[in-house]
Amino acid sequence: MNATTNNQNKKSTLLARQGSNKTELEHLKDNELFWNSDPQIAAAKKRARTLADAFNATTEEEPQKRLALLKELFGSCDDDIFIKPPFHCDYGFNIHVGKNFFANFQCVMLDAAPITIGDNCLMGPQTCLYTVNHPMDVLTRTANYVYGEPITIGDNVWFGGNCIVLSGVTIGSNAIIGAGSVVTSDVPENAVVAGNPAKVLRIIDHTPVIRKATLQDLDTLASIEAACFPPAEAASKQAIAQRLAIYCDHFWLLEAQGAVISFINGMTTDEATIRDEMYASPDLHNPHGKYQAIFGVNTLPAFRRQGCAATLMQRVISDAKQQGRQGCILTCKEALIHYYAKFGFENCGQSQSTHGGAVWYDMRLCF
Repeated sequence: MNATTNNQNKKSTLLARQGSNKTELEHLKDNELFWNSDPQIAAAKKRARTLADAFNATTEEEPQKRLALLKELFGSCDDDIFIKPPFHCDYGFNIHVGKNFFANFQCVMLDAAPITIGDNCLMGPQTCLYTVNHPMDVLTRTANYVYGEPITIGDNVWFGGNCIVLSGVTIGSNAIIGAGSVVTSDVPENAVVAGNPAKVLRIIDHTPVIRKATLQDLDTLASIEAACFPPAEAASKQAIAQRLAIYCDHFWLLEAQGAVISFINGMTTDEATIRDEMYASPDLHNPHGKYQAIFGVNTLPAFRRQGCAATLMQRVISDAKQQGRQGCILTCKEALIHYYAKFGFENCGQSQSTHGGAVWYDMRLCF
């Protein structure tokens, strides 16, 4: 409840309502002043609290029931949402949550206006989001009129415990909100904020660290490869060593805190598709080849679904263009055709490759 606002939104005044035929629920959904004692408003709150009570009564052994209740309660959420009961909200339908969301105990979302939360957000215990506000005018306030202002939270935001976010606030992606903070104004991307009111302490540089490989990376790369592919498909440590010896400048490594978490490698060739012989024979590498082959996109399991592979793919494609290649080629299983299509790769049909005894599809991106 943002009592720090001196200039009330024009949509949140009685004057703005005059002559309107809207219901109170319609005023709410339009982020306008509404009468909080209206029976339709009360019914919407009762529905939300009934669903929240049912959710709060579940146990750790009922994950599917919890998910079903949250999907019914919220305006939208992904299947990998995890909230530790108890959780409380006013309406639920105004809450929209991205992928991989986590909220610890005693989370409260008063959603008189939309609350939109991006992907990979973490909320410590007793994180509270208050979109609801009360008029500055005492007569209107005591008559129980209220209004909401949206709260918008970007991707990868982390809230420490006991944080409060007030109405109308936008928090940029990758921000960190220190424990006990009261956020009264917008927070820029990549900022660390803390305090009451929360102030920017510093900006973190999240520019991805991508580098080429050396022979010193061999053990790490072999370990990641083994974690990403079944034994019949994974390149052996010896095979990776041979590749490094011949085309180490065609390895792209993504680091987090100085540790390699993802990598892509592959030779360059004049051939428009990958042959199985290429995996085992690095001497087929042609430094002036027309195509950059991609033998594997390897990301440690703990770092998947965070855009690591996409970051590397974009760099490989960019480098191939700068080097004057005609395109990139790879093989993938059927389930991943749609993923590589996002980068512009076209499905060229089932591959001649029988690598690892699997069925593969040739994919090609032409510049």
